[in-house]
Amino acid sequence: RWTVVGVDESAEQLRVARERVGERIDLIKADAHALPFPDASFDAVAAAFMHTDVNDVGLVFTEAARVLRGGGRFVHVGTPSCVVAPSVELVEGGRLPRSGYRREGWTREGAGMGAGIRTRVGVYHVTLAGLLNAVASAGLVLDRALEPEDEDPPPLFALAATKRP
Repeated sequence: RWTVVGVDESAEQLRVARERVGERIDLIKADAHALPFPDASFDAVAAAFMHTDVNDVGLVFTEAARVLRGGGRFVHVGTPSCVVAPSVELVEGGRLPRSGYRREGWTREGAGMGAGIRTRVGVYHVTLAGLLNAVASAGLVLDRALEPEDEDPPPLFALAATKRP
């Protein structure tokens, strides 16, 4: 039997989650950079669409690895930084990379920002290499990386990794 725990730093996001899931899961207000759980507490950790919203994805992945038991699985799903990034401009028929892809950090400006919420709250841009290196630095072993095959360029990517025993 699995016990599911959701973590978010935003009380508003937790309120929305509570409305959707009821009392079926535990929801905890916490910073993913410093999870409030003992070492080796979980068999699996999933992170979704968060690497553009945190100051240090490497520290978040390290925290995920810390709370995983040996042999535990880590899964991350997000938007690919080479497709959806401040340095990628949306043009008719696709996306056009612009200068600045390798610049990591917070921004509210850029060709790929559009006119949505990201221009108000910002986005933390991290390269694909930065994400993969964060997995390795956390002591996780990459098992697999996936992209949907039915869209070009793919709007999502996923990776699965295992904590070393």
